[in-house]
Amino acid sequence: MLDIGGGSTELVLGSGGKVDFEHSFDIGAVRLTERFVHAVPPSPEEQAALQRSIDETLAEAPCPPAGFRFVGVAGTVTTVLAVSRGIEPYDPARVHLAVMPLAEVRAERERYFSLTVDELRGLPGMEPKRADVIAAGALILERAMVRLGAPEVVVSDRGIRWGLLYQRFGAALGGGR
Repeated sequence: MLDIGGGSTELVLGSGGKVDFEHSFDIGAVRLTERFVHAVPPSPEEQAALQRSIDETLAEAPCPPAGFRFVGVAGTVTTVLAVSRGIEPYDPARVHLAVMPLAEVRAERERYFSLTVDELRGLPGMEPKRADVIAAGALILERAMVRLGAPEVVVSDRGIRWGLLYQRFGAALGGGR
């Protein structure tokens, strides 16, 4: 599971209800944008610096076993999917459990790196407050998929709060879907 936030990115690996690895990495969409991006779209040098930072940081993560399922949660991942698929207005039913192949994530990231903030804000499905940091967030997602060997990401519209509620109230929340 990957949760890309503004200041950090959380990665949890596990199976059968057991957590094998969990870590909060110091690479969030806002933090990396503030650190490396001076203009939107970022220059090729800024893009390279972003990628180096992400790759160096994620090198700490162990590789999961073959056949694992990669799940992305929270606003960056749901926004990348919503924009890629033109989901406007935002519809959780169309986002939750949708599958994005790495090629689709990469295409979105490349598009974000070619647009101005105003152009990004105008994309169907884009949350305006994310427009200036979405490129860094999409790059984190792409590089995590590459590092972990994930051919696709299952997008979850439900984060930690939903999981805690489900743990507490179970089936009353709709069977966990």
